[in-house]
Amino acid sequence: YRNVYEYDLFIGDDNYLNMGLGKKIVMCINDIIYKKYNADGILLRPFKRNSRAIKCYLKCDFKEIYSYTDSDTIGSEEEIAILLNEPDRWKFGMKPNALAKLVLDGKKTATTSLYRYENLSKPGDFSVIVDSNCNSVCAIKTKRVVIKKFKDISWDLAKLEGENDSLDDWRKVHINFFSKIDNNFNSNTKVIFEIFEVLKKWK
Repeated sequence: YRNVYEYDLFIGDDNYLNMGLGKKIVMCINDIIYKKYNADGILLRPFKRNSRAIKCYLKCDFKEIYSYTDSDTIGSEEEIAILLNEPDRWKFGMKPNALAKLVLDGKKTATTSLYRYENLSKPGDFSVIVDSNCNSVCAIKTKRVVIKKFKDISWDLAKLEGENDSLDDWRKVHINFFSKIDNNFNSNTKVIFEIFEVLKKWK
């Protein structure tokens, strides 16, 4: 990683516990770090016994990758968990370099993919678009996710992809592409339409 940030936080007043504030604060801090500081990832080191904090961090897309034993500030031994949050890195399936350039030029602010639960983004997610050689092109943040049958995608949505001059053209191109991925693809197949904003450009 070129650029990893760490932070710590605690809610000092018990009256503010169990209100869902932890997740909101973590997501807000992550948003600032990724947006302002162009981070590759965020690392947290809570005590393993702090199950409440770890549960909150896992809900915010951190993953526990390691643990170790060290002394705390008063010299007592503590088991410490290492939690990592990092944005997904991905490239467009069709013409990755050309489509990435459309994003850089501000002409493409959305993308469509086949619906699969495990690849479902949610508003607020960060990711990095890469080129055909896996070089970082830009960091994006998901603004909106629409799940529809392919036939129900309107031109108001499709035109946000910045690739086609008409809905018919958009459908033709995507039918050709999706049919190569899924032999059972048809107009009733569910797709994910993701609208995003660019946070940082590297090219």
